[in-house]
Amino acid sequence: MLSILDSYPTQREASSFVLPASAGLLWPAMHSRSEAAVRERRRYRELQKQSQIFDARVRTIGIDKEALDTQVKDKKIEEAIQKARDDSIAAEMKQNDKILCILDQRQKRDTRILNKAINEFRQNYQKPETVREYDLFDPQRLQKDTAAHLADSDPCCTISSLQKFMGEDLNSKNRWRFQQEQTREWLLQQKKEKQNALADKKYADELYKQQRLELDEKAMNLQRADEETRRAICITTIEFNQALVKQNWFLLKYST
Repeated sequence: MLSILDSYPTQREASSFVLPASAGLLWPAMHSRSEAAVRERRRYRELQKQSQIFDARVRTIGIDKEALDTQVKDKKIEEAIQKARDDSIAAEMKQNDKILCILDQRQKRDTRILNKAINEFRQNYQKPETVREYDLFDPQRLQKDTAAHLADSDPCCTISSLQKFMGEDLNSKNRWRFQQEQTREWLLQQKKEKQNALADKKYADELYKQQRLELDEKAMNLQRADEETRRAICITTIEFNQALVKQNWFLLKYST
């Protein structure tokens, strides 16, 4: 910023002027004005220098740049450490979530297999028509009912009816032969059902064992990956700390 006083001559310039003899009366006035201009210029420069030192908005003198750079480096180091810690915690939480999901799936699968086995057992060995009192609750009892004593095999000829006694049936030989065949068929059927049940149980056990081995292998792989992640994080942290120590040592060495 230039003022009108900058156009005035300095004291040295004023002293170098050679005035004519006719200007002897004007010299004191011009000399006083030049000194005033010099003082005004000095005061203006002093104000500019003070603004550069004391005004925080335009200050260019008195800044500790080394301290500010150190603070910025410390801030970046702190942010890097915090980021590494957050990443480690996030990776650990993610690994724990995977393990929990695997365990939950395994429990659900075991429960589903158990419920399926119970339902199959009920369907095969606990049928409603095999209950002793089923004839009292049979919804088709009236449709199945027939006239009394139509033949020796009439279901209405029970002991309480007193309509047929032991040895009085006319079809005893055929009945005996039928009983033998029926017994043999029952034995064969029971044997077959037992073999099928054992085969189903063996297949279910093999399938369960295979699935369990697969889940265990997945869990081991996840655990191995977790250990490798932890090891990598530890190595990174150690290397970062070593680099930080070296950096601080160099800063301390060159600062002293």
